[in-house]
Amino acid sequence: MHPTTKGKSSKRACVERYLSSLRSLQREAQFKEERIEKLRSVAEGLRSVVQERVTGGAKRDLADIESELEVLADEYAGDLAKFAAEIAEGYRICPTSDTARYVCWLHWAEGRTWSEVADKVGYSCEYVKRELCDQGICAIYDDMPDHWRPSFSR
Repeated sequence: MHPTTKGKSSKRACVERYLSSLRSLQREAQFKEERIEKLRSVAEGLRSVVQERVTGGAKRDLADIESELEVLADEYAGDLAKFAAEIAEGYRICPTSDTARYVCWLHWAEGRTWSEVADKVGYSCEYVKRELCDQGICAIYDDMPDHWRPSFSR
């Protein structure tokens, strides 16, 4: 393999992992939010049962759910702040005004197919996959957080 090609594929892999991780953060945040809403709904249902003077298991279930809900809400608030900062950094690195970077964002951070990306930005699929993606990878690699690059020592 030509050295330039090897370097390009290494950069591509790093950028792909970085942007895909942002998509994972968004999914994790959504999962936590849905879990909290489900627990709130169950807790509300149990509260109405408990108000009808039901004793024993229902009261213990409500206390357990409220306790889990409190822990998850605290965890979610901390995670949300962290996730929001990382995702905001990704948006800064891949603005919609920079088509080359944006196509990489659309594909790896949003999970769109290359065909969908091409339709979104108004270029042929082949041009988006080859030219714009390569340009975006080089630009993103230089700006993404250091710890995503293999040369970064921890």
